[in-house]
Amino acid sequence: MAQRTISFCLPIIPTAQKRPRFFSKGKYTGVYKDNNQINNEDGIMQLLEQYIPTEPLRGAIQMRVYAYLPLPKSKPQWWKEAALGGYISHTTKPDLDNLVKNIKDCMKRLGFYHDDSQISKYIDIWKTYAENPRWFIELVELDEPKTKKEYEEIIK
Repeated sequence: MAQRTISFCLPIIPTAQKRPRFFSKGKYTGVYKDNNQINNEDGIMQLLEQYIPTEPLRGAIQMRVYAYLPLPKSKPQWWKEAALGGYISHTTKPDLDNLVKNIKDCMKRLGFYHDDSQISKYIDIWKTYAENPRWFIELVELDEPKTKKEYEEIIK
């Protein structure tokens, strides 16, 4: 049994998934995505297209996500050096879970996998500061037994 791994960098500033917008017209209420969110997803998906697997990952998936975010321009030089050295963590918005949600949704829509529920293991997810903002993403299709015979071969 062989594992499939997909890993790549996207040279774009990581952004968080925005909450849906709600509206009402008379008795009708509805939900829609903000135009900025739609444009952001379109940009991410254009960059992701070159990494789409020929067939979606199946079964359990292990995921690693690094979000490298831009340094604030308002901070002094010593602070920027400390942040780049890993001494200062990124503790402001965007929230880490919303960053991951944004990239996961785009990958699902493009057919990297069938459903978010397949992601059974996060091995490393963080956000940090960087001079070159970008995403690093890795997906590993976990090699799990599909039959009793495969299971018995593993435990021998």
